[in-house]
Amino acid sequence: MSDQLKRLNMPEQTAAQLRKAVVEYLRAHPTTPDGDHLKEFVSHRAWDTYLKKMSTPGTWGDWIVLWGLVNMLSVEVALVSSLGQNALRIISPDSSKKSQDIGSVALLGHEEEYHYHSLEPVVSTRSSQSAVDFLIDKYGEGKITEEYCSECGKKYQSVSSGIHVSERGCVRYYCDDQTVCDLCQYMETHPDVME
Repeated sequence: MSDQLKRLNMPEQTAAQLRKAVVEYLRAHPTTPDGDHLKEFVSHRAWDTYLKKMSTPGTWGDWIVLWGLVNMLSVEVALVSSLGQNALRIISPDSSKKSQDIGSVALLGHEEEYHYHSLEPVVSTRSSQSAVDFLIDKYGEGKITEEYCSECGKKYQSVSSGIHVSERGCVRYYCDDQTVCDLCQYMETHPDVME
């Protein structure tokens, strides 16, 4: 979402800053417009545990976090899903009208039950530059390195910010470095990462 703030010319925030802010927002605004507490949608209704988990760097946000971001930032989101039917949904803040201007809507992709991704509108279909090259020129090319966890000693992959293209052609954008051990969840600290 931090990438989308930049695209929408809104005040920029790192992923860590957004994470901290949305957890605080959800703590202060834990109900839906219908008055239902969001803990009703969380496993075992453990709201405080859920918020603690969502405040942990490396934890991917879910629909509750997305709902919180939409309302906290007062921005609409066009969500393109991998689910097929109803693949495009517009999520609006509770108190806003739907925008007709794609330039004022955050664009996100969603892999079924997996992860949200920032999307970029296609500027022109006549450009000789590929979409991937355009994104790499704009955000830089990300790198994957192998690191050893200073906590447990296990080797893990560290992902730098930028555009990553998989062997199968899947394109992902990371706005912050991702350096979390997948075994012990230890995180190497960086200036933009929330402790």
